[in-house]
Amino acid sequence: MDDVGDPARPRPAEPGRTHAARLMGSVLHGYVGPETAGGFEHSVPHAQESWAWIVDSLDVLLRNRATP
Repeated sequence: MDDVGDPARPRPAEPGRTHAARLMGSVLHGYVGPETAGGFEHSVPHAQESWAWIVDSLDVLLRNRATP
Protein backbone atom coordinates (compact mmCIF):
# COMPACT_ATOMS: atom_id res chain seq x y z
CA MET A 1 0.00 0.00 0.00
CA ASP A 2 3.01 2.29 0.22
CA ASP A 3 2.96 2.93 -3.51
CA VAL A 4 -0.65 4.21 -3.64
CA GLY A 5 0.53 7.72 -4.49
CA ASP A 6 3.35 6.51 -6.75
CA PRO A 7 2.88 8.14 -10.17
CA ALA A 8 4.80 5.25 -11.79
CA ARG A 9 2.19 2.74 -10.60
CA PRO A 10 -0.15 1.78 -13.45
CA ARG A 11 -3.72 2.96 -12.97
CA PRO A 12 -6.79 1.23 -14.40
CA ALA A 13 -8.48 3.16 -17.17
CA GLU A 14 -11.75 2.96 -15.26
CA PRO A 15 -11.22 2.73 -11.49
CA GLY A 16 -14.98 2.31 -11.07
CA ARG A 17 -14.69 -1.17 -12.57
CA THR A 18 -12.11 -2.10 -9.96
CA HIS A 19 -14.34 -0.78 -7.18
CA ALA A 20 -17.32 -2.69 -8.58
CA ALA A 21 -15.33 -5.92 -8.86
CA ARG A 22 -14.14 -5.57 -5.26
CA LEU A 23 -17.69 -4.88 -4.09
CA MET A 24 -19.03 -7.92 -5.90
CA GLY A 25 -16.20 -10.13 -4.65
CA SER A 26 -16.77 -8.99 -1.08
CA VAL A 27 -20.50 -9.65 -1.28
CA LEU A 28 -19.95 -13.03 -2.92
CA HIS A 29 -17.42 -14.19 -0.34
CA GLY A 30 -19.40 -12.72 2.53
CA TYR A 31 -22.52 -14.61 1.48
CA VAL A 32 -21.14 -17.89 0.13
CA GLY A 33 -19.09 -18.67 3.25
CA PRO A 34 -22.01 -18.78 5.68
CA GLU A 35 -24.33 -20.28 3.05
CA THR A 36 -22.06 -23.24 2.29
CA ALA A 37 -21.53 -23.79 6.03
CA GLY A 38 -25.30 -24.03 6.53
CA GLY A 39 -25.51 -20.73 8.34
CA PHE A 40 -28.79 -19.74 6.68
CA GLU A 41 -30.59 -23.10 6.84
CA HIS A 42 -32.85 -22.27 9.75
CA SER A 43 -33.81 -18.72 8.94
CA VAL A 44 -36.62 -17.03 7.09
CA PRO A 45 -36.73 -15.95 4.31
CA HIS A 46 -35.03 -18.77 2.44
CA ALA A 47 -31.40 -18.13 1.48
CA GLN A 48 -32.17 -18.23 -2.25
CA GLU A 49 -34.73 -15.46 -1.80
CA SER A 50 -32.10 -13.37 -0.02
CA TRP A 51 -29.55 -14.10 -2.75
CA ALA A 52 -32.00 -12.94 -5.44
CA TRP A 53 -32.61 -9.75 -3.43
CA ILE A 54 -28.86 -9.17 -3.07
CA VAL A 55 -28.21 -9.64 -6.79
CA ASP A 56 -31.10 -7.33 -7.72
CA SER A 57 -29.87 -4.71 -5.24
CA LEU A 58 -26.31 -4.85 -6.57
CA ASP A 59 -27.65 -4.51 -10.10
CA VAL A 60 -29.62 -1.38 -9.16
CA LEU A 61 -26.68 0.05 -7.23
CA LEU A 62 -24.15 -0.46 -10.00
CA ARG A 63 -26.46 0.65 -12.82
CA ASN A 64 -27.41 3.84 -11.02
CA ARG A 65 -24.04 4.70 -9.52
CA ALA A 66 -23.12 8.25 -10.36
CA THR A 67 -19.75 8.52 -12.04
CA PRO A 68 -17.40 11.01 -10.40
